[in-house]
Amino acid sequence: MFYEFAVDPQLVSLWCDREGYEGFLRLFGMDERRIPSRFPKKWETEVERSFHVAYPTPTIKQGLRKTEIITLLNKRMVKRGSKNYEAEESWLENAEREHSSRPFKGIIATANPRNVQSVTVLSSAEEVCKGLPKLPSSCIVARTPVELAKPVASLLRCCQCAVFIDPYFDVSPRFLEPFENCLKTLVDERYGSASPKVELHTSIERCFKPSDPRDPEAETKEASIIMKRLQDKLREAIPKGLSVRVVIWKEKSRGQKLHNRYLLTDIGSVFYGTGLDCNKELNQGQTDDIACLSEDAHRTRWDEFVEGHAFQKVDSAVIVGIA
Repeated sequence: MFYEFAVDPQLVSLWCDREGYEGFLRLFGMDERRIPSRFPKKWETEVERSFHVAYPTPTIKQGLRKTEIITLLNKRMVKRGSKNYEAEESWLENAEREHSSRPFKGIIATANPRNVQSVTVLSSAEEVCKGLPKLPSSCIVARTPVELAKPVASLLRCCQCAVFIDPYFDVSPRFLEPFENCLKTLVDERYGSASPKVELHTSIERCFKPSDPRDPEAETKEASIIMKRLQDKLREAIPKGLSVRVVIWKEKSRGQKLHNRYLLTDIGSVFYGTGLDCNKELNQGQTDDIACLSEDAHRTRWDEFVEGHAFQKVDSAVIVGIA
């Protein structure tokens, strides 16, 4: 799905020539499903230092490429902490030690002197252009609480914002158990350096048939019923101290249909074909398709839900966990 990679600051120097820059564009970004890690915390400072060593008198184009590369990487960069970074050791030695305790998907470097399996060497612009193997953009999973959370674990460990969207989300175990597993990964297995922002979005559309009379009072009443159920049950499912903002939407007249299910995050997003709920019937062996959103699709869905431009909000509340 989406994966975090440690990137040697010296590599940016290779990417500042035209050939390396074209290769770089094929390596990173939401469409490539590779997300760079801010490791160490002062990664940009290390990039600038390496750049000026490689180009004592850089051309204007080299400088512009360097700035653009940093900007593109920062757009989807994991803000991983680096408390145990040893300044007297090389970047690669630090990355290898970090990988042994909190693994990256891989380490991309200019050399691999210790022949570490997780390290991929891109020591020339030509190798950058050849790139890395393609990562899968979708998968089929069993609709169990554990399996539904596994493909998005890398997103949950690293993101700063996670938005769960299911218009039919309810407090039955088939919804709560997968949600609990995702939140457990988000909190207990965290790689990111700050507490994440978490939201859960659902809808009142399930409460009305097309022929039903509707007015703001009826809609507010149904939203209040849904919110009360969620407040009563979710606080026992959310890890202690974690806050989850719940938003209840309705469709706008002649607007976008509120139907699909997503997990949107700041570093990548996925679509669930069936929903965020698991199958509680024994021996059925149901599966679901989970697919990565492209950069354009992510931007559209983020605008619709997080920015709130596609639907009309009926109710919202913040629920603090006690689990």
